[in-house]
This record gives sequence, structure tokens and C-alpha cells, in this order.
Amino acid sequence: MRHAGEPESQIRPGGEGVAFDTPSSPAAGVGNIWTNANVHSRPIRLQLLGAFAMRVDGDRVHLGRREERLLAFLAMRGTSHRPYVAGTLWPNSNEERALNSLRTAVLRVRRVAPEMLEADGSTLTLPTRVVVDLVELIHCTELVIQHNRCDLERAEYLLGTGELLPGWYDDWVIFERERLHHRRIRALEVLATHQLDEGHPDLALAAARDAVSLEPLRESARRLLIRAHVASGNRVLAAQVFTEYRSDLVRDLGIEPSPELLKEFRQELSGVTSDERGEAVDGRVSG
Repeated sequence: MRHAGEPESQIRPGGEGVAFDTPSSPAAGVGNIWTNANVHSRPIRLQLLGAFAMRVDGDRVHLGRREERLLAFLAMRGTSHRPYVAGTLWPNSNEERALNSLRTAVLRVRRVAPEMLEADGSTLTLPTRVVVDLVELIHCTELVIQHNRCDLERAEYLLGTGELLPGWYDDWVIFERERLHHRRIRALEVLATHQLDEGHPDLALAAARDAVSLEPLRESARRLLIRAHVASGNRVLAAQVFTEYRSDLVRDLGIEPSPELLKEFRQELSGVTSDERGEAVDGRVSG
């Protein structure tokens, strides 16, 4: 929930993370993920995808829920003023109680990992050496969407990635979760399209499957999945994808697939026998 006078969080250009900018404090997220490592300090990694986890020098550090929420907030919003952090994390408390809760959380984090937080007057931030998996994923989506670049190592950040902090229902988490959801779908579709164009149907198939799992009724994702199956030589599976999609649309929305998808589907499967197609096209035409 955004408070009056506070700007919305932004994804910083160049993959530098999700930052929170204010006129009085320069944008400062968690830093460039490819240069986060600091050889003079213990490596710190913050996991926000799938479930919260914090590791210092490879060892898991257990925190209370209050401390987890503080670190997750700073990882997503970057440098933030203490009153804003307190008001966002404890919206049902008055200002004094919220600031006291924040002060307690800061002390507990510093007790178990002194190098985890940096304070500058009234602001809090994470050190630039902290590596955050969410930032890595956002950086990868930016490379794919804006530059159509994603090597196999970075592609793994897109494929099979867990949800952002599942089970957390704070407004600020839900906002970032939804934004990441749509950004990842778009990146998966771009990745699948690029891999098909480059003649790599296996990676395209994996990307298209993930996109469909995120948005089962999204036609562009289903179209890519059909194309990937055909490119892999699995025309029967492509027909099954269309059949399932048509069934889902009719059941959930009461509509049929677009004429464009039907036309492309017939073209892609022009060499498949009528028996192999089964009810895929026949059901669409007769329906």
C-alpha cells in the first residue's frame, strides 16, 4: 500500500534491481547482480522466490517474521526512509509503535548478521554485495524483453522459478508479485519465440510450457506451445494442446479460440492425418 507522498517502486534500468526512489535519497537498490560479490566480506544471498531464505557465507540464517519482512521490503524497494518502512510494514500501528517495531527488527538483524543492513541517518538499505534472486530474475527478464538476449545460464532464472514470497499477503508484496508475474510471462514468450527462430525447439518448449502454466488462457502462450511441439516433431501433442485450450475457453469463458489461432493451427498440422488430429479441429469446426 503506497503512502501519500511516496512514489511507487521502480525497476532500475540495466537490471540493477527493484529500487525505491525519493527526491532526498538517490536510487539505491541492491546493486548490479553481476558485481555484487565483495571479496573482502562474507557473501550474503537473499532468496525471495519460492520461500524466504537468507544465507551468509553459505550458511542458512534463521530470522523472525518481522525481520524477514524488513529485509524483503528493502530488497524490493531499495533505500527507504525509516518512517516509510515502519508505516508500510506495520500499517495498523501508530507511528511510535511502528517505529519501535522497526527499531527492534533492525537490532535483531544486526545481532545475527551485522553486515546485513546499512543505516545513513533516517534511511535503511541493503549493502550492494547482497545478492537477491529476485533481482537476478528481473535482470534476466530485462535482457530478454529489451535486448532479446538470454544465454542458457540466465535462462534457468526464467524457467521453473517459484512465486515471489508465496503466502505473504502484504499489499507491497502483492503489487510486486503481480508485476513480476506479467513481466515473466512476457519474457518467456519472447524467449520461446527467439528459440524457435534460432532452431532450438527444446528450450522454446520449456519456455512456452512455463508461460502456459502461469496464464493457462493466454492465447499467445498456447500458440507458442503448439509451434514448439510441431518444431519438435510432436504434432499429435500440438493437436492435444489446441483441444485442451479450446475446452478450457469454452468451460471458463464460453468463447472459442480466435480465427487466427485456428488458421495457424491448421497450417502447422497440415500433414497430420485426420485420425491423429482426433477431435482437435473437428470439434472446433462442428462446435
